[in-house]
Amino acid sequence: MKYRGKRAFQAIEKSKVYMSKSYHFMKRIRYFLPFLVLTAFIIGFSIHNFLERGRDLVEMDMKTILLREDAFLIMELERSQILDKLQLEKPAVFGTLSDEGIGLVRTFVMIWSARSMGNNIPWAIFVPKKEDQSVKITDNARKMAEFLGAVIHVMNWNDMPENFNPGGPSWAFAWQKMSIWNFDRYGKVVLVDSDTYFQQSANEMVDFKDFTYSTGTCDKPCHEFFWEMNAGVIVFEPNKTMYEELMQYARTTESPNKYRFVEQDLLWLYYYKNKVKPSYHMSNLYNMCINWCDSKCFPGETFEDTVVISHWVCMVKPWEWPRERWSKWTCGGKYAHKWFDRLDSLAKLLKIERWK
Repeated sequence: MKYRGKRAFQAIEKSKVYMSKSYHFMKRIRYFLPFLVLTAFIIGFSIHNFLERGRDLVEMDMKTILLREDAFLIMELERSQILDKLQLEKPAVFGTLSDEGIGLVRTFVMIWSARSMGNNIPWAIFVPKKEDQSVKITDNARKMAEFLGAVIHVMNWNDMPENFNPGGPSWAFAWQKMSIWNFDRYGKVVLVDSDTYFQQSANEMVDFKDFTYSTGTCDKPCHEFFWEMNAGVIVFEPNKTMYEELMQYARTTESPNKYRFVEQDLLWLYYYKNKVKPSYHMSNLYNMCINWCDSKCFPGETFEDTVVISHWVCMVKPWEWPRERWSKWTCGGKYAHKWFDRLDSLAKLLKIERWK
């Protein structure tokens, strides 16, 4: 009994010590407790908000917005009328090359810029796929495309001939444009790079002849021919026989590693330099470098009112810098802000809280 009493007494003494320490600890932190609680709340709220925004971005849940036909106005035509044109035999389309990931977002913003200016031609988005690669286009991405009056095609990867291979994944991706000649379900394709911005509808381009191109305007006055061809905006008629001819020409041409713009070089050699087939030149107003937006090349007119399609060619792309950084650029910054405005308006229309 004495032994048990002694142990009980020791336990009571220890508990007093622990309680004393706890008391002194709470006394010390009582001034910091509200701050700790507030910090925990802010962190919890931020994590919740981040997850919610991530869900909005990844899932792009458009069940509500797809029912709001009144929210999507394309000048005089509804998107259903645009998609109906795809039921025609060999319809004309605007097209662009894209990957399955963030590239689709950039593509959607470009198409949205065209729709906002009255473009009423169907769009085809071409996504290349390697044999060992799994490409998954989500249902929401297809709904987004349909919402914008576009369809998505997954096509097989086309390996470059060695003599046209400068190395690097970006050029291998650009070469995939050549496979679009195989899509003879379309009578004509106006192929546009996704780093472009529509300032007018450009609907008339579907009436351009096969093969129509523009020159490059990176570092020369606006309308001066200095770079014979830029493949960022071209018009052609898909044809499987033509595709085989181009591929055979690429395998046998005398230009091993001499050129570095791959598909552009092939088209330049085939149509422009060696004139294997006839070609036609479009005004550079359909493919104008944005760096010229404050130049003197438009006397009595403005870049914004005159140019049909502007192009971030030979310069940083709008999505490569945060919006704030573009404010330092007089010309490129102005149109980068326009691009971000299109991005935000599309996100707002789709009820996505923030989309970057």
